This record gives sequence, C-alpha cells and structure tokens, in this order.
Amino acid sequence: MVSPRARLVDLSAPLSNATSDFEPNPHRITYVDHAQAAGQARDLLNLPAAAVDAVLARGHVWSVENVTLSTHSGTHVDAPYHYGPRMADGSAPLTIDQVPLEWCWGRGVRLDFRHLPAGAGITAADVQGALAVAGHTLEAGDVVLTLTGASAHFQSAGYEQRHAGYTREGLAWLVDRGVRLIGIDAWGIDRPFGPLIQDAVAGRAEFWEAHFYGLERPYLQIEKLCNLEALPGTGFTVMAFPVKVEGASAGWARVVAFVEDGEEGPAAAPRG
Repeated sequence: MVSPRARLVDLSAPLSNATSDFEPNPHRITYVDHAQAAGQARDLLNLPAAAVDAVLARGHVWSVENVTLSTHSGTHVDAPYHYGPRMADGSAPLTIDQVPLEWCWGRGVRLDFRHLPAGAGITAADVQGALAVAGHTLEAGDVVLTLTGASAHFQSAGYEQRHAGYTREGLAWLVDRGVRLIGIDAWGIDRPFGPLIQDAVAGRAEFWEAHFYGLERPYLQIEKLCNLEALPGTGFTVMAFPVKVEGASAGWARVVAFVEDGEEGPAAAPRG
C-alpha cells in the first residue's frame, strides 16, 4: 500500500498540437466537440428522422479526439527494438509489448546535470558524482531519472538541442550495474544530433552511441519527461508502464513518482 503521506508527482509532458513541430514524425490531434458529435451520432446510430429530436434532445452527445501520432510522440518508453533489428548476439530485440513489466518500475534516483551545457556528454564520472550528490547507492533494478533542465523549453523551437546527453561510457556504467530503465527530461537520451554528427565525422564517437548500447545490453529509455525538479535526489518510487502496442519500438506512458515524505514507500520492484 502507498502511504497516505505519499505525494504523486506527474512526470509526463502533455501531448498537444503545440509540441508537434519538433517531432521527427509530427502528430496531430483533431478535436470533435459535443455539438459536432451530434451529427456523427445521427449517422452512427442510423437514426430515422422521427427519432432524431427524441434521441438528441440535449442537442449534444459525446466528445471525441482523433489522434495521428508516432509511438515516440510525447512522453514515451523506448524498447530495445527501437535501437536496431538485432541484438549483438543475433537474437531479436524486445518490442514494447514484450518488455518485462518488472523493468518498468522501481526505486528511483534523480541525477542532476543542470550544470552541464547543452550538447555536453554525460560520462561515467559525471554519473558517479551525481549519485554522490543525491546520496543514493545504486542497486540493480533502480530507475534512473536524468535532470538536464531541457523540459523548461518543451514547447519552444530548438528544444531538441537544449540538453546534455549520455555518452556510451556513461550509459554503460548504469546498464552494466543492472539498471533497466533510464529516463531523461529531454528529446533524447543521447546528446543532440549536432554534436553527435560532429563527433562521428571526426571519429571520436559512434553516432547514437547511447541508444546503440541497448543492443549489447538491453535497457529501456523514457524520453520527454518533465517535473523532475519536483523530486528529491532519492527516496521515491517510479512507475512508467508503456501502452502495449503490438510489435512496436515504443509506447506512450503516464510516468508517475511516489514520493514518501518521511515514511516507507511502496514495495520496491523485483531486482535484476
């Protein structure tokens, strides 16, 4: 049971038409209000003329939203299948409907990298330093949430360029210690594409290196989080259950943190 003193912190950004422009696959939400739906109801219910006034006496019925979007629009969880068609050992990577639910929740830790400039790479040393500041001893199964400050620009042009992102080394340090779910308050968990392309051309790093590490050791990402500033460094539980889209590389998620104020929190997720 969750303690009555637990605070629920919503970590999911709203999905709206205003956020569509910076998506690689733009989404669109069409709103059908109650009055407009009355016209739909006449056709859907095949109402004879004599029955229209009685059935639609209020002049309105339900409201409906029609949404066209990518599984990577808004706050979502990436599955290993997003990173490539084959794991390093030749096996098939997990799709979002195949990932173990045990990977999708657990004891949380917030790593604060707001001091790093946009485009910087988060290294293993950075991760260890942030863990020390948070006062958290990492365990297998922990959920790592990465605070860069980028979510403040979520509805602004250039949002996708505003964050520090993980290097292969920094990401691997976490995954190799049993972390299966890593979230970030930014467009992606890697550095922005500009610095990645520059380093790839110069031979300093592989493009999309943090994502690609998930083909060596499988892990999940949560992208486009928000409100990480409202969390303490440690002492909370995270739940990030993705929508079960068959065969998909990602699924939308309503990510929530349970913050226990001075009392024992909900039972931790199974480790590993």
